[in-house]
Amino acid sequence: DRAAGSRYGYRPRCNCARAYLSCLQGGAIFWAQSFQDWRQFWETRPARLPWYSFRSMRGEILTKSFRILVLLLLVAFALRMYNLPQVSLRADEAVTVFDVSTDWGTLIQKLGTPGPHQPLYYLLLHGWMRLAGDSELASRYLSLSSGILLLPLVFVLGRRLFPRDLGAVGLWASLLVAINPMLILDARDNRMYPLLAVFNLLSVYFSLSILQNRGGWKHWIGYVASTTLALYTHYLAAFIVITENILWVTLIWPLPHRKRRVARWFTAQAVAGLLFAPWLFRYMTVVSEFSTDFLPLVKPVDMLRRALVGLSLGRSVEPEIGILISFGFLLTLGLGLWPRASRSRNTGASTAGSPAEV
Repeated sequence: DRAAGSRYGYRPRCNCARAYLSCLQGGAIFWAQSFQDWRQFWETRPARLPWYSFRSMRGEILTKSFRILVLLLLVAFALRMYNLPQVSLRADEAVTVFDVSTDWGTLIQKLGTPGPHQPLYYLLLHGWMRLAGDSELASRYLSLSSGILLLPLVFVLGRRLFPRDLGAVGLWASLLVAINPMLILDARDNRMYPLLAVFNLLSVYFSLSILQNRGGWKHWIGYVASTTLALYTHYLAAFIVITENILWVTLIWPLPHRKRRVARWFTAQAVAGLLFAPWLFRYMTVVSEFSTDFLPLVKPVDMLRRALVGLSLGRSVEPEIGILISFGFLLTLGLGLWPRASRSRNTGASTAGSPAEV
């Protein structure tokens, strides 16, 4: 390179640029080779493969998928750790660290006063900082580890949803999680949102396993535990619970012999609700009384309206117009689920456990 550069009058400005280009080239070659391996396997696979068994090739495929997943975990860790020790705490992070830098009794008393968030993250962060220290990097490490944990959870969920692809969908989804700028920023931020995503993914995974009649009682316990922990992390976890119930009603209710499964499902919902009830009654008072100089008092109905508009449209439109457009998103969801309900009614109970149908 140096001889060619001197011959044509070109000199690289710094070794960092050359190293960066070499990394890009190596990454491109790696992913191209991986894609070729998957394509060769897919073209030479047997004509008919049952979705529930790949015993003849499972070891080789999972070994390759595991290697790629480990590489993605290292990439995700590097992107989230880059220059993090030199980044100062922003205002919300500093308030969070200040609130948890006290003894257990004072912290529990603070959590009982009016505030906008649930208590679980503050309790976990308090315990973590007592073990790891109160530095800026140590306080952020709980969110950082939660953000990295999203990758294997997304991979497992992708395998559950698309078992015929032998993990390819889960790996591509993990890649998108690893390089997503918003998820990188959340993982570098000392807040509860990465932990909320972890509990939500676990809740969705267990609900799909239950829907497919897999996992037994352990997955029922896992669903109740993850859902309850998500609700104690952030109140927006309620939208995940609502979505799961909509899917269950759409997929299971039209089928014959559904009474036992529906009874079990609503029993799990009742148990999660009872576990969350102690904070729920307190939450109604805490949120209804919370206000600051820059955050006016917000009623629960207005909070739901803002969440619906914010999660669907963001701040691109005025709230008065956005609520009308947001209902259009809900109508589109209903129209998309309606044909699935009709197919379930026509095909019978045999389709309820098929991952392809889910």
